Amino acid sequence: MKTNPLLPMALIVTPDPTTATFLRKLLRLTFQLIERYDGMEAQEVLESTSVDVIVMDSKNLEEEELFRTLSRYRSLLGKKKTPILVITSNLKKKFAQDALRAGATDFINQPLDEDEIEQRIVVAFQSFERTKNVSEVAKRSTPRPTTSSSSLSNRKFLNDQALKAISKARQEAGYVSLLIVELDSKKSATPLEEIHKHLASLLQHNLRKHDILIPQSTSQFIIMLPKTSERAAELIAEGIRMEAENTLAPLSVSIGLITLDQSRPSLGSAAEEFERLIDIATQAVQEAKKTGNRIITSESS
Repeated sequence: MKTNPLLPMALIVTPDPTTATFLRKLLRLTFQLIERYDGMEAQEVLESTSVDVIVMDSKNLEEEELFRTLSRYRSLLGKKKTPILVITSNLKKKFAQDALRAGATDFINQPLDEDEIEQRIVVAFQSFERTKNVSEVAKRSTPRPTTSSSSLSNRKFLNDQALKAISKARQEAGYVSLLIVELDSKKSATPLEEIHKHLASLLQHNLRKHDILIPQSTSQFIIMLPKTSERAAELIAEGIRMEAENTLAPLSVSIGLITLDQSRPSLGSAAEEFERLIDIATQAVQEAKKTGNRIITSESS
């Protein structure tokens, strides 16, 4: 465990040595680390030690046991809004909702990805009360330029970045996902330009440093998610949907999602594939509005 008192304290709870090693290497420069094998050992830590973030592996835990453990942790933390991030491969909406009600703050998708973990921790600290020295954590995330500008030069730069993400996915036979986030039409006393700024800020806080946010209009954004599978993209979309519901009320957002699996043969140029992804995601977001669903995921392309 690191003993630098100037760093925030992270409690890692996992029975998997590989996961523990991965998290240790990733977090050791930014946190003091306490590692525990299971929930009961971690509970003993929380009874005697103040922590700033908990990263909890759900491996080997039945859902009900996980929810009970989260509730115990949240009870021990009392009024402290300490972030609790759950590592999971379960992306079912009901599971996420039940875990959030039990005390979870956010989720880290498996397989583990360094950029995703760092950004989810940054987002967690931005969403809750800041604890001592957590500004050190935010330094791990590259500052994101403002996306409120709709200038042609800015749009061209962002579109070029999206094309590069598709080209790189082709080279590596990997994934790239695309979201379209659109405000639902509801009356609001707040001017649309102000709502646009709030939504842009919300989206930026939920994205990782290599994600690409492209404003299309005052009510619609395209988000390109490099190296992101459909399941991971659904987690990000759900996080956006829930935060929008909490902070933009009475307004809400609908989200269309499409994932390009580059392990399959590519058709056309990167630009043609980008346009095709936009078309499919546009159809999905319109379907989300018609059916009342907040997120529609199209079949991987």
